[in-house]
Amino acid sequence: MYLIICFIVELDLETYLKAVEIKAKGDEVLKMATDAKLGERRLSIVDSTVIALAKRRRAPIVTGDMDLTYVARSMNLEVLW
Repeated sequence: MYLIICFIVELDLETYLKAVEIKAKGDEVLKMATDAKLGERRLSIVDSTVIALAKRRRAPIVTGDMDLTYVARSMNLEVLW
């Protein structure tokens, strides 16, 4: 069983810049995926922001999104669901 806590956070310039960096890396990770469907996809800026915030807060990500899950796990983040 998990207790899920949601946070409302203000995004600062540092987080935005980290999200842009993660998006670029995430697009490369997806491009190299062995699953052809993932190889055609690109990480959204929202997904990259979620990853940046999870890294900053050292928090797991709760999602059913295939792109987000694949990239987050490639960056050694915990993904639930």
